[in-house]
Amino acid sequence: MKEEYLHAIWRLKRLPISNLFSTDGRAIKILNTGWHNPDSGPDFFNGSIEIDGIRWNGNIEIHVKASDWYLHKHQDDAAYKNVILHVVFQNDKDLFIDNQKIPTLELQHLIDFNHWNKYRNLLLNQTWIPCENSIQEIEKQVVLNQIENSVIDRLNRKNQILAQTFTDLENDLLALFFEIYAKAFGLKVNNLPFIELTKRIDLKTFWKVSESQRSILFLGVAGFFEEDVKFNLIHEKKEWLFLKKKFSLEEMELSSWKFKGLRPPSFPNLKIAQFATFCSYKEFFSIHELNSSQVLELLEKLNFSEDFRNNLLINAIVPIFWWNFERFQDAKMQEIALKLLSETKTENNQIISKWKNLGIKCKSSFESQGLLELKNELCARSKCLTCKIGFAILKK
Repeated sequence: MKEEYLHAIWRLKRLPISNLFSTDGRAIKILNTGWHNPDSGPDFFNGSIEIDGIRWNGNIEIHVKASDWYLHKHQDDAAYKNVILHVVFQNDKDLFIDNQKIPTLELQHLIDFNHWNKYRNLLLNQTWIPCENSIQEIEKQVVLNQIENSVIDRLNRKNQILAQTFTDLENDLLALFFEIYAKAFGLKVNNLPFIELTKRIDLKTFWKVSESQRSILFLGVAGFFEEDVKFNLIHEKKEWLFLKKKFSLEEMELSSWKFKGLRPPSFPNLKIAQFATFCSYKEFFSIHELNSSQVLELLEKLNFSEDFRNNLLINAIVPIFWWNFERFQDAKMQEIALKLLSETKTENNQIISKWKNLGIKCKSSFESQGLLELKNELCARSKCLTCKIGFAILKK
């Protein structure tokens, strides 16, 4: 038995509600199951029950075994003092709060085990997603609502990373943006070397040199002049040695950069040169001061492929706007972030293709980002009961 399943049947009221009794034989009437709390604290807040005709209002806690209350140390947590009902699959221990016995509802003889087996089969399904054979039965609006929830979850997850990075960088806004953009240019393969590049050179130093020197500066710090003959950069190396001495810079190890498995347009030396072009537009480092149309116009100035411009927008620019929304509670920033996602072409990758095969199509990166999050964070972890789609399947 899983606790999350007990949460689900409590929310669904999939119990003989009109015929419930506590473990000591008292009649229990469920007036309000309470609202589900996915965070720390009791599982359901503000529930309402009647026991032998007396009404109780408070929180409800659910466990597989009653002894889990003590295993989880709830007896030492003041947040659990207002629990009015302990709902358990197996009552193996009486519960006391301040020496008062708390009413317990045992479920093991009340559960519909056909429904439980349906849930278990969903989790044990070896298909690409657990509900692959059932998702077509679910209303389209339920799927769209889950996609929207997953987009928000994805943005919030990225926001936590940005917030921690900002703290690690001692609240240096320029350094934060520099690192975020570097990660986007590094893609998955050269993500870490690009971050290392930002640690070895200051953005203000980059802006001091002429435009013709900027890609040389980045490539030099990246170590690409160590083998100047191989990359045919003999002339540029002379310029690099001058800049290196002037700004007291040190090269990275050339071996840090990975070429294997990449197509030529994604080779790190080309991405570094593109990064230099990108960083020359200072507007990108105050992009949160622009509206969505101005952002798109600025991106159009870059001589990059459409796919890569979209990658920058999805993985760097939109998270910046969302971070500012969370940081300042500025609804305008939220609106811009969501609008940019809605106006950006969807990604083409294996995951999105498989969703399409299941009849779930994307109109924009808003949907594709939601589907990526849904697959990676819920489906791949069999978190069906925290998913509106899975919950709807079990509700049928």
